[in-house]
Amino acid sequence: MINNNEANKEKSLCFLTVYILIFFIVWVYYSLYFTNDLSSKFVLNILILNSIKYIVWTIPVFIILSNIYKVSPITYLKLNNNITRGLIYGVIFGFMIVLYHVIRNYIMGDGKFDFNIDLYTWIHRIILIGLTEEVVFRGFILQKLQEEIRFRYANAISSILFVLIHFPKWYESGMMSHEKIIFFMLSIVFTFAFGLFQGYILKRSNSLWACMIIHSFNNLITTIIKV
Repeated sequence: MINNNEANKEKSLCFLTVYILIFFIVWVYYSLYFTNDLSSKFVLNILILNSIKYIVWTIPVFIILSNIYKVSPITYLKLNNNITRGLIYGVIFGFMIVLYHVIRNYIMGDGKFDFNIDLYTWIHRIILIGLTEEVVFRGFILQKLQEEIRFRYANAISSILFVLIHFPKWYESGMMSHEKIIFFMLSIVFTFAFGLFQGYILKRSNSLWACMIIHSFNNLITTIIKV
């Protein structure tokens, strides 16, 4: 006979699974069929693109946490506690990520530095992507999984999902072509490792701000190093 705790656990996992499936279907469909229509870098399109991402990524998480799980989204996502610690972790490990990319580029010699970053890239890729993606994958999915299974398994699953959500972008950019297969495979490995790393950062810092800052550092240096 299933007790209430087991029933609640099963219900929570089922709901999380349904959320993940719907989220992936909506975002993959949008990425493959609609983003090209908004690919220009006018201010209006910057606003539209980021509004859509918040509508699909961030807002549903806040609604689900407050209305389904009956918790404060800000508190659950670790956005109002340990802020100073999160900032310190974010800056220190963000610089470590930057150093890694610089050393990797020096060894492999597969990119060149370009510090000319336009407004669209600053807003869409460097500042806001880290916020939206960390809310979903570390703030929500990882923590929900961790409530039901051991952290290392939850972190691995959320990191795999984090890799999968990048496939539409990689496909659209031509990275999955035969000519770029090595870079594509390295990107998969790095994205998975980055997801695991971010999970441990969240666990150690107890602040999602650390993950957001590190993510922005990563996107900044990968934007500067053109590959």
